[in-house]
Amino acid sequence: MLTEYAFLKPWLTTLVLPPGLPLLLILFAYLLVVRSERVLWTALGKMLFVVSFVSLWLFCSHGTAMFLERVALRPPLPIEPQSVTPTFKLDQVQAIVVLGGGIQSVSREYGKPALSESSAQRLHYGASLAKQTGLPLAFSGGIGWSSASEQETESAAAARWLSQLGLPALRYADSQSKDTAGNAQAIAAALKKDGIKSIALVTHASHMPRALKEFESTELKVLPAPTHFLQSEQGLGLDWFPSGHGLRNTRRVMHEILGMAILRRAQNS
Repeated sequence: MLTEYAFLKPWLTTLVLPPGLPLLLILFAYLLVVRSERVLWTALGKMLFVVSFVSLWLFCSHGTAMFLERVALRPPLPIEPQSVTPTFKLDQVQAIVVLGGGIQSVSREYGKPALSESSAQRLHYGASLAKQTGLPLAFSGGIGWSSASEQETESAAAARWLSQLGLPALRYADSQSKDTAGNAQAIAAALKKDGIKSIALVTHASHMPRALKEFESTELKVLPAPTHFLQSEQGLGLDWFPSGHGLRNTRRVMHEILGMAILRRAQNS
């Protein structure tokens, strides 16, 4: 990806991903209907409104997120709890790398920045793997493109979080990277200095396919250790009704689909 345009990523994703794009299309459809006197344009506006409304409904449903994760992303299977130690030994894993997933710049109850839900979920799983296997723990996360420049890095917040909970401390930390590509390059360079060539990579299941491609390009041997797969949360077909968590999950999955498309294009160019 062209790094000189990377600062535009937050703006572009906000406009392209739901609910931004469907809402813009609904606005455009409204303008076609009320501003045009031609029957053809009015009919087109009405059709566009219906399509946009249905799309927005689907984008706000957890069922859509589950479907897209399984069909479009196809993340690796999770490592069964009883298989962790033998699997790590078989793959000769030397370190566990956790990818940051964001930070809360203001956390009033702690008085300091705190890890986002995604980062905490990933780090909790990575720390449990480190405790179970005795392997060193690494965390990669600086300050993202959409974050305030003055806030604390994800790595610093991660180190404090582990200390507060009495969990294994970080052996390696990257606090400079701003995205997944930067995560891979920065942490790989740090690990290779100590002769580490084989890692277990921890991130969300939906993020794993793209993260794997970025880390494999560094010539590290990577064992995927995905966490937080999207599963059905409600019965009676309620997963297909609009909800806040449905929109959040669909947005996350579509962000990864868009990222994979951009990555493939960059690799083929």
